[in-house]
Amino acid sequence: LVSDWSSDVCSSDLMIRQFKMLSLLAILAVCSSLWSQDPMRSFLFGSLYSVDTLFGFYLVSHFELPDLSSFISKTGTIVCLIGLLMVAFFPHYAVYDNGPRSGGAWNGLFIDRTSAAKCLVFLLSPTLASWRRQIGVGRAVHVLLLSLMIVQARAVTSIVVLFIYIVFLIVLRVSRRLDRKLSIAAFFLVFSGMIVSVIVGIANLSSILEFFGRDITLSGRTQIWAAVTDSILKRPLLGYGYYAFWQDITGEAANVMQAVHWTFGYAHNGVLEIFLQLGSVGVFVFYLTFCRAIKDAWICF
Repeated sequence: LVSDWSSDVCSSDLMIRQFKMLSLLAILAVCSSLWSQDPMRSFLFGSLYSVDTLFGFYLVSHFELPDLSSFISKTGTIVCLIGLLMVAFFPHYAVYDNGPRSGGAWNGLFIDRTSAAKCLVFLLSPTLASWRRQIGVGRAVHVLLLSLMIVQARAVTSIVVLFIYIVFLIVLRVSRRLDRKLSIAAFFLVFSGMIVSVIVGIANLSSILEFFGRDITLSGRTQIWAAVTDSILKRPLLGYGYYAFWQDITGEAANVMQAVHWTFGYAHNGVLEIFLQLGSVGVFVFYLTFCRAIKDAWICF
Protein backbone atom coordinates (compact mmCIF):
# COMPACT_ATOMS: atom_id res chain seq x y z
CA LEU A 1 0.00 0.00 0.00
CA VAL A 2 2.82 2.39 0.88
CA SER A 3 4.54 1.54 -2.41
CA ASP A 4 1.35 2.19 -4.39
CA TRP A 5 0.78 5.45 -2.52
CA SER A 6 4.36 6.58 -3.22
CA SER A 7 3.92 5.74 -6.89
CA ASP A 8 0.68 7.77 -7.04
CA VAL A 9 2.38 10.75 -5.39
CA CYS A 10 5.33 10.59 -7.80
CA SER A 11 3.00 10.37 -10.82
CA SER A 12 0.90 13.30 -9.64
CA ASP A 13 4.01 15.34 -8.84
CA LEU A 14 5.33 14.65 -12.36
CA MET A 15 2.05 15.82 -13.90
CA ILE A 16 2.04 18.97 -11.76
CA ARG A 17 5.54 19.87 -12.97
CA GLN A 18 4.74 18.94 -16.57
CA PHE A 19 1.59 21.07 -16.69
CA LYS A 20 2.78 24.04 -14.65
CA MET A 21 0.22 26.54 -15.94
CA LEU A 22 -2.75 24.26 -15.23
CA SER A 23 -1.39 23.77 -11.72
CA LEU A 24 -0.78 27.50 -11.33
CA LEU A 25 -4.37 28.26 -12.37
CA ALA A 26 -5.67 25.98 -9.61
CA ILE A 27 -3.31 27.54 -7.05
CA LEU A 28 -4.39 31.03 -8.15
CA ALA A 29 -8.06 30.10 -7.62
CA VAL A 30 -7.31 29.12 -3.98
CA CYS A 31 -5.07 32.12 -3.33
CA SER A 32 -7.75 34.50 -4.62
CA SER A 33 -9.44 34.06 -1.23
CA LEU A 34 -6.84 36.53 0.07
CA TRP A 35 -8.39 39.42 -1.92
CA SER A 36 -11.85 38.01 -2.58
CA GLN A 37 -15.19 39.71 -1.93
CA ASP A 38 -16.15 36.46 -0.21
CA PRO A 39 -12.95 34.75 1.06
CA MET A 40 -14.63 31.57 2.35
CA ARG A 41 -16.52 31.02 -0.89
CA SER A 42 -13.36 31.51 -2.98
CA PHE A 43 -11.37 29.18 -0.72
CA LEU A 44 -14.06 26.47 -0.88
CA PHE A 45 -14.57 26.55 -4.65
CA GLY A 46 -10.85 27.08 -5.28
CA SER A 47 -10.10 23.98 -3.22
CA LEU A 48 -12.68 21.97 -5.15
CA TYR A 49 -11.16 23.17 -8.41
CA SER A 50 -7.70 22.12 -7.21
CA VAL A 51 -9.01 18.66 -6.29
CA ASP A 52 -10.60 18.39 -9.75
CA THR A 53 -7.26 19.30 -11.35
CA LEU A 54 -5.39 16.69 -9.30
CA PHE A 55 -8.05 14.11 -10.20
CA GLY A 56 -7.52 14.93 -13.89
CA PHE A 57 -3.77 14.45 -13.44
CA TYR A 58 -4.43 11.13 -11.70
CA LEU A 59 -6.62 9.83 -14.53
CA VAL A 60 -4.16 10.81 -17.25
CA SER A 61 -1.13 9.38 -15.42
CA HIS A 62 -2.74 6.06 -14.39
CA PHE A 63 -4.89 5.05 -17.37
CA GLU A 64 -4.15 4.46 -21.03
CA LEU A 65 -6.08 6.42 -23.67
CA PRO A 66 -8.41 3.52 -24.67
CA ASP A 67 -9.35 2.96 -21.02
CA LEU A 68 -9.98 6.68 -20.48
CA SER A 69 -12.08 6.90 -23.66
CA SER A 70 -14.14 3.90 -22.58
CA PHE A 71 -14.60 5.37 -19.10
CA ILE A 72 -15.77 8.74 -20.46
CA SER A 73 -18.12 7.08 -22.98
CA LYS A 74 -19.71 4.89 -20.30
CA THR A 75 -20.05 7.90 -18.02
CA GLY A 76 -21.84 9.72 -20.86
CA THR A 77 -24.30 6.84 -21.30
CA ILE A 78 -25.06 6.67 -17.57
CA VAL A 79 -25.49 10.46 -17.30
CA CYS A 80 -27.77 10.41 -20.32
CA LEU A 81 -29.98 7.58 -19.05
CA ILE A 82 -30.34 9.21 -15.63
CA GLY A 83 -31.15 12.50 -17.37
CA LEU A 84 -33.87 10.87 -19.47
CA LEU A 85 -35.39 9.25 -16.38
CA MET A 86 -35.42 12.61 -14.62
CA VAL A 87 -37.06 14.27 -17.63
CA ALA A 88 -39.74 11.58 -17.60
CA PHE A 89 -40.41 11.33 -13.85
CA PHE A 90 -39.02 14.55 -12.33
CA PRO A 91 -39.58 17.25 -14.98
CA HIS A 92 -39.73 19.93 -12.28
CA TYR A 93 -35.96 19.48 -11.83
CA ALA A 94 -34.91 18.22 -15.26
CA VAL A 95 -36.84 20.45 -17.67
CA TYR A 96 -35.98 24.13 -17.96
CA ASP A 97 -39.18 26.20 -17.86
CA ASN A 98 -37.87 29.75 -17.64
CA GLY A 99 -38.50 31.93 -20.68
CA PRO A 100 -40.30 31.49 -24.02
CA ARG A 101 -37.11 30.87 -26.04
CA SER A 102 -35.70 28.10 -23.85
CA GLY A 103 -38.87 26.82 -22.18
CA GLY A 104 -39.08 23.04 -22.34
CA ALA A 105 -35.32 22.58 -22.72
CA TRP A 106 -33.82 19.53 -21.01
CA ASN A 107 -31.09 19.91 -18.42
CA GLY A 108 -31.37 16.36 -17.02
CA LEU A 109 -29.31 15.97 -13.86
CA PHE A 110 -27.34 19.18 -14.51
CA ILE A 111 -28.00 22.49 -12.82
CA ASP A 112 -28.87 24.25 -16.10
CA ARG A 113 -29.29 23.48 -19.81
CA THR A 114 -26.07 25.22 -20.91
CA SER A 115 -23.94 23.18 -18.52
CA ALA A 116 -25.75 20.03 -19.65
CA ALA A 117 -25.03 20.68 -23.33
CA LYS A 118 -21.35 21.54 -22.80
CA CYS A 119 -20.67 18.50 -20.62
CA LEU A 120 -22.53 16.14 -22.95
CA VAL A 121 -20.52 17.33 -25.96
CA PHE A 122 -17.37 16.50 -23.98
CA LEU A 123 -18.74 13.08 -22.95
CA LEU A 124 -19.57 12.34 -26.60
CA SER A 125 -16.05 13.27 -27.76
CA PRO A 126 -14.31 9.86 -27.37
CA THR A 127 -16.98 8.07 -29.39
CA LEU A 128 -16.82 10.60 -32.22
CA ALA A 129 -13.02 10.66 -32.23
CA SER A 130 -12.79 6.84 -32.45
CA TRP A 131 -15.49 6.52 -35.10
CA ARG A 132 -14.98 3.54 -37.41
CA ARG A 133 -16.65 2.33 -40.57
CA GLN A 134 -18.22 -0.56 -38.65
CA ILE A 135 -20.57 0.91 -36.06
CA GLY A 136 -21.99 -1.36 -33.40
CA VAL A 137 -25.55 -1.05 -32.13
CA GLY A 138 -24.38 0.01 -28.66
CA ARG A 139 -22.19 2.79 -30.01
CA ALA A 140 -24.93 4.02 -32.36
CA VAL A 141 -27.45 4.14 -29.48
CA HIS A 142 -24.87 5.97 -27.35
CA VAL A 143 -24.36 8.66 -30.03
CA LEU A 144 -28.10 9.05 -30.64
CA LEU A 145 -28.89 9.36 -26.92
CA LEU A 146 -26.27 12.02 -26.23
CA SER A 147 -27.09 13.90 -29.44
CA LEU A 148 -30.78 13.92 -28.45
CA MET A 149 -29.94 15.35 -25.02
CA ILE A 150 -27.64 17.99 -26.55
CA VAL A 151 -30.27 19.12 -29.07
CA GLN A 152 -33.03 19.10 -26.44
CA ALA A 153 -30.91 21.29 -24.16
CA ARG A 154 -31.41 24.00 -26.84
CA ALA A 155 -28.00 25.56 -26.24
CA VAL A 156 -27.14 26.93 -29.68
CA THR A 157 -23.39 27.20 -29.07
CA SER A 158 -23.06 23.54 -28.11
CA ILE A 159 -25.14 22.42 -31.10
CA VAL A 160 -22.93 24.45 -33.45
CA VAL A 161 -19.78 23.07 -31.80
CA LEU A 162 -21.10 19.52 -32.15
CA PHE A 163 -21.83 20.12 -35.86
CA ILE A 164 -18.34 21.56 -36.46
CA TYR A 165 -16.83 18.67 -34.51
CA ILE A 166 -18.57 16.06 -36.68
CA VAL A 167 -17.68 17.85 -39.93
CA PHE A 168 -14.03 18.16 -38.83
CA LEU A 169 -13.77 14.46 -38.01
CA ILE A 170 -15.36 13.49 -41.34
CA VAL A 171 -12.88 15.69 -43.23
CA LEU A 172 -10.03 14.24 -41.16
CA ARG A 173 -11.08 10.65 -41.93
CA VAL A 174 -11.42 11.39 -45.65
CA SER A 175 -8.07 13.20 -45.80
CA ARG A 176 -6.27 10.13 -44.44
CA ARG A 177 -7.29 8.20 -47.53
CA LEU A 178 -5.76 10.80 -49.85
CA ASP A 179 -2.14 11.27 -50.74
CA ARG A 180 -0.22 14.25 -49.35
CA LYS A 181 -0.80 16.63 -52.28
CA LEU A 182 -4.53 15.96 -52.37
CA SER A 183 -4.73 16.36 -48.59
CA ILE A 184 -3.07 19.78 -48.77
CA ALA A 185 -5.38 20.81 -51.61
CA ALA A 186 -8.42 19.59 -49.64
CA PHE A 187 -7.21 21.50 -46.57
CA PHE A 188 -6.94 24.78 -48.46
CA LEU A 189 -10.32 24.13 -50.11
CA VAL A 190 -12.00 23.62 -46.73
CA PHE A 191 -10.13 26.59 -45.24
CA SER A 192 -11.25 28.83 -48.13
CA GLY A 193 -14.80 27.60 -47.68
CA MET A 194 -14.66 28.52 -43.99
CA ILE A 195 -13.46 32.05 -44.83
CA VAL A 196 -16.26 32.49 -47.37
CA SER A 197 -18.78 31.17 -44.82
CA VAL A 198 -17.57 33.68 -42.22
CA ILE A 199 -17.82 36.57 -44.71
CA VAL A 200 -21.32 35.52 -45.78
CA GLY A 201 -22.29 34.99 -42.13
CA ILE A 202 -21.17 38.50 -41.14
CA ALA A 203 -23.06 39.99 -44.09
CA ASN A 204 -26.25 38.14 -43.07
CA LEU A 205 -25.71 38.19 -39.31
CA SER A 206 -29.17 39.46 -38.40
CA SER A 207 -30.94 36.76 -40.43
CA ILE A 208 -28.73 34.00 -39.02
CA LEU A 209 -29.25 35.16 -35.44
CA GLU A 210 -32.99 35.37 -36.04
CA PHE A 211 -32.97 31.77 -37.29
CA PHE A 212 -31.43 30.68 -33.97
CA GLY A 213 -33.86 32.80 -31.96
CA ARG A 214 -31.35 35.57 -31.24
CA ASP A 215 -31.14 39.26 -32.09
CA ILE A 216 -28.19 41.54 -32.88
CA THR A 217 -27.57 42.04 -29.14
CA LEU A 218 -27.42 38.24 -28.66
CA SER A 219 -30.47 38.39 -26.38
CA GLY A 220 -29.04 41.27 -24.37
CA ARG A 221 -25.57 39.79 -23.92
CA THR A 222 -23.76 42.75 -25.50
CA GLN A 223 -25.29 45.00 -22.82
CA ILE A 224 -24.09 42.58 -20.13
CA TRP A 225 -20.56 42.59 -21.58
CA ALA A 226 -20.44 46.39 -21.54
CA ALA A 227 -21.59 46.54 -17.90
CA VAL A 228 -19.23 43.73 -16.85
CA THR A 229 -16.30 45.51 -18.53
CA ASP A 230 -16.89 48.52 -16.28
CA SER A 231 -16.62 46.25 -13.23
CA ILE A 232 -13.46 44.60 -14.58
CA LEU A 233 -11.78 48.00 -14.96
CA LYS A 234 -12.33 48.67 -11.25
CA ARG A 235 -10.22 45.62 -10.28
CA PRO A 236 -8.29 44.69 -13.44
CA LEU A 237 -5.28 42.90 -11.99
CA LEU A 238 -6.63 40.17 -9.67
CA GLY A 239 -10.40 40.40 -10.02
CA TYR A 240 -12.99 39.86 -7.29
CA GLY A 241 -12.04 36.32 -6.22
CA TYR A 242 -12.81 32.86 -7.56
CA TYR A 243 -16.59 32.31 -7.61
CA ALA A 244 -17.06 35.48 -5.56
CA PHE A 245 -18.36 38.08 -8.00
CA TRP A 246 -21.96 36.96 -8.46
CA GLN A 247 -23.47 37.38 -5.00
CA ASP A 248 -27.16 37.78 -5.86
CA ILE A 249 -27.88 41.51 -5.73
CA THR A 250 -25.05 42.50 -3.41
CA GLY A 251 -21.54 43.77 -4.06
CA GLU A 252 -20.29 44.84 -7.47
CA ALA A 253 -22.65 42.39 -9.20
CA ALA A 254 -25.56 44.57 -8.10
CA ASN A 255 -24.16 47.47 -10.15
CA VAL A 256 -24.04 45.26 -13.24
CA MET A 257 -27.63 44.10 -12.80
CA GLN A 258 -28.87 47.64 -12.21
CA ALA A 259 -27.12 48.76 -15.40
CA VAL A 260 -28.87 46.17 -17.60
CA HIS A 261 -32.12 45.80 -15.57
CA TRP A 262 -31.79 42.02 -15.59
CA THR A 263 -31.01 39.44 -12.89
CA PHE A 264 -28.42 36.79 -13.82
CA GLY A 265 -25.34 35.09 -12.38
CA TYR A 266 -22.82 34.76 -15.19
CA ALA A 267 -20.98 37.08 -17.59
CA HIS A 268 -22.15 35.01 -20.60
CA ASN A 269 -18.57 35.10 -21.84
CA GLY A 270 -15.86 32.76 -20.59
CA VAL A 271 -12.94 35.19 -20.83
CA LEU A 272 -14.84 38.04 -19.16
CA GLU A 273 -15.84 35.64 -16.39
CA ILE A 274 -12.17 34.83 -15.74
CA PHE A 275 -11.41 38.57 -15.71
CA LEU A 276 -14.08 39.04 -13.03
CA GLN A 277 -12.85 36.17 -10.87
CA LEU A 278 -9.06 36.17 -11.32
CA GLY A 279 -8.31 39.40 -13.19
CA SER A 280 -5.82 39.87 -16.00
CA VAL A 281 -3.36 37.57 -14.19
CA GLY A 282 -5.85 34.72 -14.38
CA VAL A 283 -6.66 35.41 -18.03
CA PHE A 284 -2.92 35.42 -18.86
CA VAL A 285 -2.36 32.07 -17.14
CA PHE A 286 -5.47 30.63 -18.80
CA TYR A 287 -4.26 31.64 -22.26
CA LEU A 288 -0.90 30.01 -21.57
CA THR A 289 -2.75 26.73 -20.90
CA PHE A 290 -4.85 27.33 -24.02
CA CYS A 291 -1.75 27.85 -26.20
CA ARG A 292 -0.27 24.66 -24.76
CA ALA A 293 -3.47 22.82 -25.69
CA ILE A 294 -3.34 24.17 -29.25
CA LYS A 295 0.31 23.13 -29.54
CA ASP A 296 -0.48 19.60 -28.30
CA ALA A 297 -3.51 19.38 -30.60
CA TRP A 298 -1.38 20.39 -33.60
CA ILE A 299 1.18 17.68 -32.74
CA CYS A 300 -1.61 15.10 -32.55
CA PHE A 301 -3.10 16.38 -35.80
